[in-house]
Amino acid sequence: MLKNDKIDAINQIESEEKSKRQFIQTKAKIKDGQLIIEQPHQDLPTDTEVELVIIVPDKNKQVEFEQARTNMQAAFKEAGIETQEQILELIREVKQELFHERYE
Repeated sequence: MLKNDKIDAINQIESEEKSKRQFIQTKAKIKDGQLIIEQPHQDLPTDTEVELVIIVPDKNKQVEFEQARTNMQAAFKEAGIETQEQILELIREVKQELFHERYE
C-alpha cells in the first residue's frame, strides 16, 4: 500500500469515528475547578468519558451590555417613557420615520 493510500485509509477511519459522535449543548458552571451541569440533557451519557469544548463568555461584553441597558432605561425615563407600550410606540414611530426617509 502506498503512503498516500495509508493516509487516506486513516483519514477515512477517523472520519467514520467522528460521524458517530454525538454533540450535546447544555449550560454548566465551573466552581472550584469542577464542571457542574446546570441543565442536564436527556441524552447525556452517564459513567463515561467525554470530550468537552468550553466556551467562556466575555465578561467585558456582558458589562458593556448592562451599562448600555442602564443608560437606555435612564434615557427613556428622562423622556417620560415608562411603560413597555410607550417603548413599543416609540419603536413604531422611529421605524416609520426611517421608512419615510428612505423611500420618499
